Amino acid sequence: MATSPERVDKRVPGGRRDKEILAEAAKTTEADGFNPDNKMQETAKAETTTATVSGVLKSTDRHGLDEKTLVGLYRTMYMSRRIDDKEIQLKGQNKIFFQISGAGHEAILAAAALALKPAYDWFFPYYRDRALMLGLGMTAQEMLWSAVGAEVDPNSHGRQMPSHWGSVKLNVPSQSSCTGSQSLHSVGAAVAGVRASMVKDLQDKVTGFKGDEVVYMSVGDGSTSEGEWWEALNSACNLKLPVIFLVEDKKIKLPLTLIKKMLWTKKLCFLFLLRTFSSY
Repeated sequence: MATSPERVDKRVPGGRRDKEILAEAAKTTEADGFNPDNKMQETAKAETTTATVSGVLKSTDRHGLDEKTLVGLYRTMYMSRRIDDKEIQLKGQNKIFFQISGAGHEAILAAAALALKPAYDWFFPYYRDRALMLGLGMTAQEMLWSAVGAEVDPNSHGRQMPSHWGSVKLNVPSQSSCTGSQSLHSVGAAVAGVRASMVKDLQDKVTGFKGDEVVYMSVGDGSTSEGEWWEALNSACNLKLPVIFLVEDKKIKLPLTLIKKMLWTKKLCFLFLLRTFSSY
Protein backbone atom coordinates (compact mmCIF):
# COMPACT_ATOMS: atom_id res chain seq x y z
CA MET A 1 0.00 0.00 0.00
CA ALA A 2 1.47 3.33 -0.98
CA THR A 3 2.23 5.93 1.67
CA SER A 4 2.41 9.67 1.31
CA PRO A 5 5.57 10.79 -0.53
CA GLU A 6 8.43 11.93 1.67
CA ARG A 7 10.80 14.71 0.72
CA VAL A 8 14.44 13.75 0.24
CA ASP A 9 17.28 16.31 -0.04
CA LYS A 10 20.29 15.44 -2.13
CA ARG A 11 23.59 17.31 -2.27
CA VAL A 12 26.29 17.06 -4.90
CA PRO A 13 29.88 16.38 -3.73
CA GLY A 14 30.73 20.07 -3.99
CA GLY A 15 28.20 20.92 -1.35
CA ARG A 16 25.81 22.71 -3.71
CA ARG A 17 22.20 21.92 -3.04
CA ASP A 18 20.55 19.94 -5.85
CA LYS A 19 16.86 20.09 -6.76
CA GLU A 20 14.36 18.57 -4.39
CA ILE A 21 13.19 15.03 -5.27
CA LEU A 22 9.96 13.38 -4.25
CA ALA A 23 10.54 9.72 -3.38
CA GLU A 24 7.65 7.30 -2.88
CA ALA A 25 7.96 4.40 -0.50
CA ALA A 26 8.30 0.99 -2.15
CA LYS A 27 5.17 -1.10 -2.50
CA THR A 28 4.35 -4.63 -3.58
CA THR A 29 2.08 -5.56 -6.47
CA GLU A 30 -0.14 -8.59 -6.01
CA ALA A 31 -1.39 -10.79 -8.82
CA ASP A 32 -4.90 -10.51 -10.22
CA GLY A 33 -7.43 -12.22 -7.99
CA PHE A 34 -5.31 -11.74 -4.86
CA ASN A 35 -7.34 -12.06 -1.67
CA PRO A 36 -5.55 -10.72 1.44
CA ASP A 37 -7.71 -12.89 3.69
CA ASN A 38 -6.26 -16.05 2.15
CA LYS A 39 -2.61 -14.99 2.05
CA MET A 40 -0.34 -17.64 3.57
CA GLN A 41 2.49 -16.84 5.98
CA GLU A 42 5.82 -17.93 4.65
CA THR A 43 6.91 -19.73 7.82
CA ALA A 44 7.54 -23.31 8.75
CA LYS A 45 4.41 -23.36 10.90
CA ALA A 46 2.06 -21.88 8.30
CA GLU A 47 -0.91 -23.97 7.26
CA THR A 48 -1.10 -24.76 3.55
CA THR A 49 -3.81 -26.09 1.25
CA THR A 50 -1.50 -28.59 -0.43
CA ALA A 51 -0.16 -31.98 0.55
CA THR A 52 3.27 -33.32 -0.30
CA VAL A 53 3.26 -36.61 -2.18
CA SER A 54 6.63 -38.05 -3.26
CA GLY A 55 8.21 -34.64 -2.82
CA VAL A 56 5.80 -32.95 -5.24
CA LEU A 57 3.18 -30.45 -4.09
CA LYS A 58 -0.27 -31.62 -5.01
CA SER A 59 -3.57 -29.81 -4.45
CA THR A 60 -6.13 -31.53 -2.24
CA ASP A 61 -9.06 -30.38 -4.41
CA ARG A 62 -8.52 -31.05 -8.10
CA HIS A 63 -11.50 -33.30 -8.75
CA GLY A 64 -9.28 -36.25 -9.64
CA LEU A 65 -7.22 -34.37 -12.25
CA ASP A 66 -3.47 -34.86 -12.19
CA GLU A 67 -0.84 -32.23 -13.01
CA LYS A 68 -0.41 -33.37 -16.60
CA THR A 69 -4.15 -33.05 -17.28
CA LEU A 70 -4.37 -29.63 -15.63
CA VAL A 71 -1.41 -28.32 -17.60
CA GLY A 72 -2.98 -29.68 -20.77
CA LEU A 73 -6.25 -27.88 -20.04
CA TYR A 74 -4.41 -24.63 -19.36
CA ARG A 75 -2.37 -25.04 -22.54
CA THR A 76 -5.56 -25.48 -24.58
CA MET A 77 -7.20 -22.43 -23.01
CA TYR A 78 -4.11 -20.27 -23.40
CA MET A 79 -3.52 -21.37 -26.98
CA SER A 80 -7.13 -20.53 -27.88
CA ARG A 81 -6.82 -17.00 -26.50
CA ARG A 82 -3.45 -16.40 -28.18
CA ILE A 83 -4.80 -17.51 -31.58
CA ASP A 84 -7.68 -15.10 -31.08
CA ASP A 85 -5.23 -12.31 -30.32
CA LYS A 86 -3.13 -13.13 -33.38
CA GLU A 87 -6.12 -13.19 -35.70
CA ILE A 88 -7.28 -9.82 -34.37
CA GLN A 89 -3.79 -8.48 -35.07
CA LEU A 90 -3.81 -9.93 -38.60
CA LYS A 91 -7.22 -8.42 -39.24
CA GLY A 92 -5.93 -5.03 -38.17
CA GLN A 93 -3.10 -5.46 -40.70
CA ASN A 94 -5.60 -6.37 -43.47
CA LYS A 95 -3.96 -9.78 -43.84
CA ILE A 96 -7.25 -11.52 -43.01
CA PHE A 97 -10.72 -10.09 -43.46
CA PHE A 98 -12.93 -11.87 -40.93
CA GLN A 99 -12.47 -12.93 -37.30
CA ILE A 100 -14.75 -14.48 -34.69
CA SER A 101 -13.47 -14.46 -31.14
CA GLY A 102 -13.87 -17.33 -28.69
CA ALA A 103 -12.54 -15.30 -25.76
CA GLY A 104 -14.28 -16.12 -22.51
CA HIS A 105 -15.48 -19.53 -23.71
CA GLU A 106 -12.21 -21.40 -23.20
CA ALA A 107 -12.76 -23.16 -19.87
CA ILE A 108 -16.06 -24.93 -20.58
CA LEU A 109 -14.87 -25.92 -24.05
CA ALA A 110 -11.56 -27.34 -22.83
CA ALA A 111 -13.55 -29.38 -20.30
CA ALA A 112 -15.94 -30.61 -23.00
CA ALA A 113 -13.06 -31.73 -25.19
CA LEU A 114 -11.58 -33.63 -22.25
CA ALA A 115 -14.86 -35.41 -21.49
CA LEU A 116 -15.64 -36.46 -25.07
CA LYS A 117 -13.84 -38.65 -27.60
CA PRO A 118 -12.52 -37.13 -30.84
CA ALA A 119 -13.13 -39.25 -33.97
CA TYR A 120 -15.57 -41.36 -31.92
CA ASP A 121 -18.31 -39.02 -30.75
CA TRP A 122 -19.86 -36.49 -33.14
CA PHE A 123 -19.51 -32.72 -32.83
CA PHE A 124 -21.66 -29.85 -34.07
CA PRO A 125 -19.94 -26.80 -32.56
CA TYR A 126 -20.62 -23.18 -33.30
CA TYR A 127 -18.16 -20.55 -34.37
CA ARG A 128 -16.85 -19.63 -30.90
CA ASP A 129 -15.76 -23.19 -30.07
CA ARG A 130 -12.08 -22.67 -30.83
CA ALA A 131 -10.88 -24.21 -27.54
CA LEU A 132 -13.04 -27.29 -28.17
CA MET A 133 -11.45 -27.85 -31.56
CA LEU A 134 -7.96 -27.41 -30.12
CA GLY A 135 -8.82 -29.91 -27.39
CA LEU A 136 -10.07 -32.41 -29.95
CA GLY A 137 -6.86 -32.24 -31.94
CA MET A 138 -7.02 -29.39 -34.47
CA THR A 139 -3.78 -27.42 -34.55
CA ALA A 140 -3.11 -23.69 -34.42
CA GLN A 141 -1.59 -23.94 -37.91
CA GLU A 142 -4.80 -25.42 -39.30
CA MET A 143 -6.85 -22.62 -37.73
CA LEU A 144 -4.58 -19.97 -39.23
CA TRP A 145 -4.89 -21.69 -42.62
CA SER A 146 -8.64 -21.24 -42.23
CA ALA A 147 -8.16 -17.58 -41.31
CA VAL A 148 -6.35 -16.82 -44.57
CA GLY A 149 -8.58 -19.05 -46.71
CA ALA A 150 -5.82 -21.48 -47.67
CA GLU A 151 -6.61 -24.53 -49.76
CA VAL A 152 -5.00 -26.78 -47.15
CA ASP A 153 -7.51 -25.61 -44.52
CA PRO A 154 -9.04 -28.87 -43.17
CA ASN A 155 -12.32 -27.16 -42.22
CA SER A 156 -13.50 -26.32 -45.73
CA HIS A 157 -10.40 -25.92 -47.93
CA GLY A 158 -10.83 -22.18 -47.71
CA ARG A 159 -14.42 -22.16 -48.97
CA GLN A 160 -16.07 -21.12 -45.70
CA MET A 161 -15.42 -18.17 -43.42
CA PRO A 162 -12.93 -18.70 -40.58
CA SER A 163 -14.16 -20.46 -37.43
CA HIS A 164 -16.72 -22.49 -39.39
CA TRP A 165 -15.37 -25.71 -37.97
CA GLY A 166 -15.26 -29.01 -39.80
CA SER A 167 -13.01 -32.05 -39.76
CA VAL A 168 -13.50 -35.45 -41.35
CA LYS A 169 -10.95 -37.13 -39.09
CA LEU A 170 -12.45 -35.67 -35.90
CA ASN A 171 -16.14 -36.30 -36.77
CA VAL A 172 -17.00 -32.60 -37.09
CA PRO A 173 -19.37 -32.03 -40.04
CA SER A 174 -19.02 -28.68 -41.79
CA GLN A 175 -21.46 -26.13 -40.41
CA SER A 176 -23.68 -23.45 -41.84
CA SER A 177 -23.36 -19.71 -41.18
CA CYS A 178 -27.00 -19.62 -40.10
CA THR A 179 -26.95 -19.53 -36.31
CA GLY A 180 -28.77 -22.38 -34.60
CA SER A 181 -29.03 -24.62 -37.66
CA GLN A 182 -26.57 -27.11 -36.13
CA SER A 183 -29.27 -27.96 -33.56
CA LEU A 184 -31.24 -30.01 -36.07
CA HIS A 185 -28.10 -31.42 -37.68
CA SER A 186 -26.98 -32.81 -34.33
CA VAL A 187 -30.35 -34.45 -33.73
CA GLY A 188 -30.22 -36.00 -37.18
CA ALA A 189 -26.82 -37.51 -36.44
CA ALA A 190 -28.11 -38.93 -33.15
CA VAL A 191 -31.18 -40.40 -34.87
CA ALA A 192 -28.92 -42.19 -37.35
CA GLY A 193 -27.00 -43.82 -34.51
CA VAL A 194 -30.14 -44.84 -32.63
CA ARG A 195 -31.78 -46.32 -35.74
CA ALA A 196 -28.61 -48.23 -36.58
CA SER A 197 -28.54 -49.72 -33.08
CA MET A 198 -32.11 -50.94 -33.61
CA VAL A 199 -31.61 -52.38 -37.11
CA LYS A 200 -28.55 -54.57 -37.48
CA ASP A 201 -28.51 -54.33 -41.27
CA LEU A 202 -27.99 -50.56 -40.99
CA GLN A 203 -24.91 -50.71 -38.79
CA ASP A 204 -22.43 -51.18 -41.62
CA LYS A 205 -24.15 -48.45 -43.65
CA VAL A 206 -24.08 -45.66 -41.03
CA THR A 207 -20.70 -43.91 -41.12
CA GLY A 208 -18.89 -44.00 -37.79
CA PHE A 209 -21.46 -46.12 -35.98
CA LYS A 210 -20.07 -47.40 -32.66
CA GLY A 211 -23.19 -48.07 -30.60
CA ASP A 212 -22.39 -45.85 -27.62
CA GLU A 213 -21.29 -42.61 -29.25
CA VAL A 214 -22.86 -39.32 -28.17
CA VAL A 215 -23.47 -36.11 -30.10
CA TYR A 216 -22.26 -32.72 -28.89
CA MET A 217 -23.81 -29.49 -30.08
CA SER A 218 -23.40 -25.92 -28.86
CA VAL A 219 -25.09 -22.58 -29.46
CA GLY A 220 -24.86 -19.05 -28.13
CA ASP A 221 -27.64 -17.63 -26.02
CA GLY A 222 -29.00 -15.69 -29.00
CA SER A 223 -29.60 -18.88 -30.99
CA THR A 224 -32.00 -20.19 -28.35
CA SER A 225 -34.55 -17.78 -29.85
CA GLU A 226 -34.47 -19.73 -33.11
CA GLY A 227 -37.15 -22.29 -33.91
CA GLU A 228 -34.54 -24.92 -34.79
CA TRP A 229 -33.32 -24.95 -31.20
CA TRP A 230 -36.70 -25.82 -29.72
CA GLU A 231 -37.46 -28.31 -32.50
CA ALA A 232 -34.18 -30.05 -31.70
CA LEU A 233 -35.00 -30.20 -27.98
CA ASN A 234 -38.44 -31.61 -28.74
CA SER A 235 -37.09 -34.34 -30.99
CA ALA A 236 -34.20 -35.22 -28.67
CA CYS A 237 -36.53 -35.59 -25.68
CA ASN A 238 -39.28 -37.49 -27.52
CA LEU A 239 -36.80 -39.96 -29.01
CA LYS A 240 -34.48 -39.94 -25.96
CA LEU A 241 -31.46 -39.20 -28.13
CA PRO A 242 -27.87 -39.06 -26.81
CA VAL A 243 -27.34 -35.36 -27.55
CA ILE A 244 -25.47 -32.92 -25.29
CA PHE A 245 -26.87 -29.40 -25.67
CA LEU A 246 -24.40 -26.74 -24.52
CA VAL A 247 -25.62 -23.12 -24.35
CA GLU A 248 -22.82 -20.60 -24.02
CA ASP A 249 -24.51 -17.57 -22.49
CA LYS A 250 -22.54 -14.39 -23.21
CA LYS A 251 -25.22 -12.00 -21.92
CA ILE A 252 -24.70 -9.66 -24.87
CA LYS A 253 -27.51 -10.43 -27.28
CA LEU A 254 -29.96 -8.03 -25.67
CA PRO A 255 -29.56 -4.26 -26.02
CA LEU A 256 -27.59 -2.90 -23.08
CA THR A 257 -30.45 -0.64 -21.97
CA LEU A 258 -32.77 -3.63 -21.58
CA ILE A 259 -30.44 -6.12 -19.95
CA LYS A 260 -31.28 -5.24 -16.35
CA LYS A 261 -35.01 -5.44 -17.02
CA MET A 262 -35.13 -8.46 -19.30
CA LEU A 263 -32.12 -10.69 -18.62
CA TRP A 264 -33.46 -12.41 -15.53
CA THR A 265 -36.92 -12.72 -17.09
CA LYS A 266 -35.40 -14.43 -20.11
CA LYS A 267 -33.30 -16.75 -17.94
CA LEU A 268 -36.20 -17.76 -15.72
CA CYS A 269 -38.46 -18.47 -18.71
CA PHE A 270 -35.68 -20.43 -20.39
CA LEU A 271 -35.01 -22.56 -17.31
CA PHE A 272 -38.74 -23.17 -16.78
CA LEU A 273 -39.16 -24.35 -20.36
CA LEU A 274 -36.14 -26.64 -20.10
CA ARG A 275 -37.52 -28.20 -16.92
CA THR A 276 -40.65 -29.22 -18.81
CA PHE A 277 -38.51 -31.35 -21.11
CA SER A 278 -37.32 -33.47 -18.18
CA SER A 279 -40.78 -35.00 -17.90
CA TYR A 280 -40.60 -36.64 -21.33
